[in-house]
Amino acid sequence: MTEPIIYLAGGGDKEQSLELDNACRKDLKDRGSHILYIPIALKHSDKYDTCDEWFKQIFSPYWYNIDILWSPSDKISLDNYDLIYIGGGNTYSLIHDLREHELVEPLKNYVKAGNHIYGGSAGAIILGKNIGTCGLGFDVDDANHDDITNLDGLNLSIGYDIRTHYSQEHREAVTEHIAQTGNPVICCPEESGIRLKGNEATIIGQKPVILRHGDYGITLPPNTTMELQTTDYL
Repeated sequence: MTEPIIYLAGGGDKEQSLELDNACRKDLKDRGSHILYIPIALKHSDKYDTCDEWFKQIFSPYWYNIDILWSPSDKISLDNYDLIYIGGGNTYSLIHDLREHELVEPLKNYVKAGNHIYGGSAGAIILGKNIGTCGLGFDVDDANHDDITNLDGLNLSIGYDIRTHYSQEHREAVTEHIAQTGNPVICCPEESGIRLKGNEATIIGQKPVILRHGDYGITLPPNTTMELQTTDYL
């Protein structure tokens, strides 16, 4: 069985995520071309109707066969895909729909079976252990209209929580989150992301990624690879 790769993107535009996308495409050369794009976190956004055009600009110029899960109620076999890409939008709405339509365990099993998954922005946050990082101070798009109280994520990032769109102004809010949950946090700016294979993390992009443990952080510049301390997950 091949080892799964988790891609965690900081939530930037296609230029800002280009290097992580390139790394993902390179890894796919050894796997295949069938991709499932899940854009349902955008369903309440005016970007929803055109998100497929954005996604195809990233992958269609190459050789990929792309399916789009427009509705979580659609019956689909995840095992048919070489990569699942979960896009950004409203984190609470996304986790609500994945739970409501019983997709959480199939997604976790898909990764456990050695498959690759890419999360951008909200899609990255739900791959963490706790999704409470989405509401740390400024995310207008992450209003909790579904009244979500269970903040469990899919916990596919070796026990870390994920903070996307990170900047230094969010440092205090992240510290408070860690104090409440006890979970370390991967803080990704929009210009960068992480390729996570096992517990080996490679920083890909234009800016450093910060690993926060308690009230201290480790700054990892682009192109850094390190073994992350594995906490309880899966």
